[in-house]
Amino acid sequence: MRISWMEAAKQGTYSFATWIDPPFERMDPLDHTRFHPIHFVGTVQVDRAVGEVQATITSEVTYACSRCLDVFTRDVELCVTFMMSKLPLTREQEENDYLYVPEDGIDLAPYVQQELILALEFQPLCSQDCRGLCPVCGKNRNHESCDCDTTPIDPRLASLAEFFSDSDDKPS
Repeated sequence: MRISWMEAAKQGTYSFATWIDPPFERMDPLDHTRFHPIHFVGTVQVDRAVGEVQATITSEVTYACSRCLDVFTRDVELCVTFMMSKLPLTREQEENDYLYVPEDGIDLAPYVQQELILALEFQPLCSQDCRGLCPVCGKNRNHESCDCDTTPIDPRLASLAEFFSDSDDKPS
């Protein structure tokens, strides 16, 4: 998505809508996180040497649940603002993340992709009440139940638990 500074300066403000390719198919072959095409809609406003892009980024991201490993897709919608400067950036502009536009235009696709990557969930869940996998047998507890004993035993007291289980088996 290339923004032409000259075109934006002529019109003052103009609107756009475009599709951007996802940043990459997959981050890691073992990771199920997958990006779908990105819809980028917004307005560009240029006033002399400073420009502003206000836009909405919408896409879908496919994740693997961090508890049960089920694959699911979630919609992502972000509102972003990109500030641009035609002149070399001042210290204040650098601190406020202005984009320097030395030529006639700037390609915003890498910045849009970066915003989408930063919006990824760190530990995605298929639902808030996901029960995850059984730590003993590995069954997905959202789809089937199991009778495994998952009572946590403090490792410091594990030998004591064995002692009591042995004494229960012996007749008095």
